[in-house]
Amino acid sequence: MKKIFVLILLIIPLLLNARTFTGVVKDEGGKPLPGVSVMLKSTAGRIRAYAITAKTGAFTLKHEGEDGQTDSLVFRSMGYATVTLAAKTYKDGWTITMREEVFALKEVKVKPDKITQRGDTIDYLVSSFRQKNDRSIADVISRMPGMEVGKDGSITYQGKSINKFYIEGMDLMGSKYGVASNNIDAGKVKKVQVMENHQPVKTLKDVVFSDQAALNIVLDEKVKDMWQGELSLGGGATLQGKTDALYDSRALAMLFSRKMQSISMYKCNNTGKDISSEVGSLASLEESVPTAGGLLSGIGLGRTGLDESRTMFNNTHILATNWLFKTAADNDLRLQLTGLFDKSLERQQSQTVYTDLGSGAVITQDNDARAYRNEYEGELMYQVNKDRLYLVNTLKGYADFNRSLGTSVLNGRTTQQSVRPRERYVADNLRFIKNFSGGNSFSLSSAAAYHYKPGTLLISDGSAETLNIGQLDWKTYTNFRHRLWLLNITYTIGFDLKRQNIDVENAVNTATDKYDEYRAYVSPDISIKTHDVSISLNVPINWRYRSLNSLSAHKFTADPSLYFSYEPTARWQLTAGGSYSWMPQDALTSMPTLVFTDYITARRGNGQLDYIDAFVLNAAARYKNVISGFFANGGIVYSRMGNMLMYKGELVDNIYCSTPSDQRSSVSMITLNGSASKSFDWAGLLLKLSARQTWNNYSMFINDNVQPFRMESSEIKLNISIKPLYWLSADLTSSLNRNHQTNQESTDSYDKTLCYFTHKLRTYIMPGNWIIEFDNEMYHSNDESVSTTLFSDLSVTYKTRHIEIGAACHNLFGKDLFERRYFTDTQRIYTSTRLRPREILFKVRFSL
Repeated sequence: MKKIFVLILLIIPLLLNARTFTGVVKDEGGKPLPGVSVMLKSTAGRIRAYAITAKTGAFTLKHEGEDGQTDSLVFRSMGYATVTLAAKTYKDGWTITMREEVFALKEVKVKPDKITQRGDTIDYLVSSFRQKNDRSIADVISRMPGMEVGKDGSITYQGKSINKFYIEGMDLMGSKYGVASNNIDAGKVKKVQVMENHQPVKTLKDVVFSDQAALNIVLDEKVKDMWQGELSLGGGATLQGKTDALYDSRALAMLFSRKMQSISMYKCNNTGKDISSEVGSLASLEESVPTAGGLLSGIGLGRTGLDESRTMFNNTHILATNWLFKTAADNDLRLQLTGLFDKSLERQQSQTVYTDLGSGAVITQDNDARAYRNEYEGELMYQVNKDRLYLVNTLKGYADFNRSLGTSVLNGRTTQQSVRPRERYVADNLRFIKNFSGGNSFSLSSAAAYHYKPGTLLISDGSAETLNIGQLDWKTYTNFRHRLWLLNITYTIGFDLKRQNIDVENAVNTATDKYDEYRAYVSPDISIKTHDVSISLNVPINWRYRSLNSLSAHKFTADPSLYFSYEPTARWQLTAGGSYSWMPQDALTSMPTLVFTDYITARRGNGQLDYIDAFVLNAAARYKNVISGFFANGGIVYSRMGNMLMYKGELVDNIYCSTPSDQRSSVSMITLNGSASKSFDWAGLLLKLSARQTWNNYSMFINDNVQPFRMESSEIKLNISIKPLYWLSADLTSSLNRNHQTNQESTDSYDKTLCYFTHKLRTYIMPGNWIIEFDNEMYHSNDESVSTTLFSDLSVTYKTRHIEIGAACHNLFGKDLFERRYFTDTQRIYTSTRLRPREILFKVRFSL
C-alpha cells in the first residue's frame, strides 16, 4: 500500500504539470495547411512531443511534465520555411503562418520512423518489424509493441480486443479477420494502422464512446488493383509406429481495389495445425444477432496446456470466400461463405477426483474418440455508413452436422460413446440511424433469430437421450437523441422477446420445458465529450414478464451503467466504469427436467423463475510513447454475482449428477492485469511482459455442509524477440501459470498449489535465401509425479520472391505421451495424452 501511495505521488505532479498546445497553421494566403509536423523540442534537440495538423490546419500537442524554460515549438512542412517559437510565450489558439520556400534537395537517404502518430491513428512501418521468416501479416503484428496475437488469431491492442479489421479502409472480413491476417503475405503490406477509440458507425462519433481500437492494413501500391494468388503443396509421412501419409496445402486468391475486395481460400492439413479458428468470429462487434446456448458438446480432450499441433490428429478442410463491393463511396455490399470439414482422432487417459463430494469420489477414463465436423455458414450484408445516415442489414445462416463417436474404459468397464450436438440458425439484423441538424438524431433497430439445436447422446449405462432445443429471439428499439449544451441526451424505447422450447427424452424422464420472456424498457442515456474527457451514463428501466412451464411473474428493474475516460496528456488514458445487472435465468439453467450433458454428467434446475444480481467495477490506465516505442497498460476488475443457486453433487453408477439445493451464495472475483512492451532500435529487440492475477471466492457443498473456497490464479509471460545479425534471429517465450485452491475453513485438506512453466525458443539462421528454423519447447511443473517434457522441431527452407521450397521434421525426440495435473473449482484432474509422432513434411509454395 505504501508503494502504491508513493507511485500516486509521483504521477500526480506529471498530470498537474501537463500542458496542451493548440492552434491553426495556414499559408500566406490564409489557406489551412494539413500534414504540418509540430514538435516540442528541448535545447538539446530532443523531441518531447509530436503532432500533425489536420485537414483544417488545426493541431493539438499534449506534453506531460513541466516545460523547460528554453523549449521551442517547431513547425515543419516540405516546401515551406521552418517556423520556431518559444514555448513559454506561446498562446493557445494562435494562427501560425508559414511562408513558401524553394530549395534544392541533395541526394540523401531518409530512414522513416518505425512508429508515428497522427491524432488517434498510430502507424507501424512493417519493414521495420518484419523478418525474413515472417510469412503472414499476423507474424509481423505479433512483433509490434502494444499488440498481441492470440492462439486463435485474435488481435488485442493495449490489452483490449480490436473491434474492426480493415484492409485499405474497407471492412471485407467483418468479425472473421483470421482469414486475412493469417494469409496476407507480410511482404505485401506497407504499414499497419491502429485507430484508437474507434467508433465504426460515423453517425455515432463523439456520441457513443469506444475504448477499443481498429486495425487498418495498408498494402504496397504494387499489389493493389490486381489479382494475386498463392499455391502451396505439402506432403510427408509419420516416422514412428504405423506409417501414415501427411498433407498440408493451400490455394489462395485475392483482389484489393477501390471498388471491390475479395479473398477466397481452400486450405487443408492433417498435421495438427488448427486452421478452423481462421474462419471463426474474432472481433467484438457493435451490434450482433441474438445467440442461444446449448447443453451438449462433442467429445473433447481435457486441458493439456500444450499447443494443439502436438495433440490433435486432424483431417481438416476449409473453403472460404469473402467479397466486398463498393456500390457507392460510403455503401458496401458484403458476401461471406464458409465450409469446414474435419475428422479428428483423440486419445487420452484421465483420472478425475470430485472434491465437492468430500469422500474423494474418483472416475478413471481411457478415451479413444473420433470427432466429425461438417459446418456451413453464410452472411450477406448491405451497409450505408455516412456522417448523417447509417443503414445496415445483415442476414446470416448456419448449419452443421457434427457428431462424435468413441470408446471409453470407464472405471474398468468398456463403454461406447456417441453424441450429436447439432445446430442450425437463421438471423437478420436491421439498423437505421439518421442525424439531423443541431445534434438531433433518430434511430431504429430490429434483430431476429431462430436457433434449432437437435441433439442425441449415448449415456454410459447404455441408454440414449434425445435433446431438442428451439429458441426464438426478437429485439427491437427506437431512440431519439438531441444535444443540450455539451450533453448528448438519448431517449430509447425498446422491446425484447425470447421463447425457448426444450424437449428431453431419456431413461429418467420425458418432458417438455417452455420458457417465455418479454421485456419492455425505456432508457435515458446521457453522454458528454470534451477534448480530454468522455462520460456516459445509461439507466434502462425494465419491465419483464417471464414464464417457465406453469409459473409466471413480472418484475421492474433498473440496470445502470457508467463509463468515464480521461486523457490528461497525449500519452495517458485513464478509464473507469461500473454497472449493475439483474440477469434472468432461462430454461437452460432453471428447467426442472433431469438432462444429461455428456455420457457421465447430468444436472437439473430448480424449476423456478430464477435470477442473478451482477455488479461490476473496473478501472484501467494505458500509456504509450510512440517516439520511444514503449506501450503499457494495467487494470483492475471487481465483479460480484449474487443470489446464485447452490448445487449438490452425487456420484451414482459412474454418473455425476448435480441437483439444486435450497441455499444461495455469492461469487466474487478480483482480477489485476497489466502488460508492457518496448521496441529498441538495437538488434531489432522487442521486449513484452504481461501478468494477470485473479482471486475467485465461492462456496460449495462438502458432505452437505457449505464451505467457503478461494481459487487464486496467476500468469506471468515474457516475450523476447531479437535479431543481432542480419542472418540470425531468435524468439523466446516463457510463461508461469500458478493455481492455488484453499478451503478457508479447512486449510489442511484443501491447500493445493500447482505451478506450470512453459519455455519456447525459436532460432532462425538465414544465410542468403536459406531459412533454418530450430524450435525447442519445454514444459515442467512443481508436480513431482509429472515428468519434464521437451520437444524439438527442425525445418529448412529455400525462399525466393515467387517460390519457396522446404522440409520440416517435427517431434525430433519422438515423445509419445504428455502428463499433466490441474484442478477446477470442483475437480482435480490427471491426464495422460497421446501425442503426435515424429513426422517429416516437404512443402513447395508458389506466389502468383
